[in-house]
Amino acid sequence: MAIGTRERIELRDELTSVGYHWDYIDEWQPKVTLYRHRAMVTPSGVVVSPVGTPLHNLPGNPDYVSKKTRIGLFTWPPSDSCQCRWCIASKPTTDSVESVETLDGVTPRKRKTRAR
Repeated sequence: MAIGTRERIELRDELTSVGYHWDYIDEWQPKVTLYRHRAMVTPSGVVVSPVGTPLHNLPGNPDYVSKKTRIGLFTWPPSDSCQCRWCIASKPTTDSVESVETLDGVTPRKRKTRAR
């Protein structure tokens, strides 16, 4: 598939925004290993493929890789220093309801959720 200059620039910008090197389009490998940064879960909640699972021998062309980055597949394994949205969301937060203070001294209540 031949891409024009505009598509090439847009694709390069998209890939660099998620952490790839700016010249990935010019030097891509024919086959790559992608790693899950988001677990694959069935509708019933069972984890089918956990975070960190390598997927070997996938196409390395830039348009394929950019589509896969949208669903949490990257060419590097997940780590503590990873800044993708799935790794950031999986890190524990230090915010808690007890630390929230309001002007009138009332702490907000937790929302009630419906049982499924």
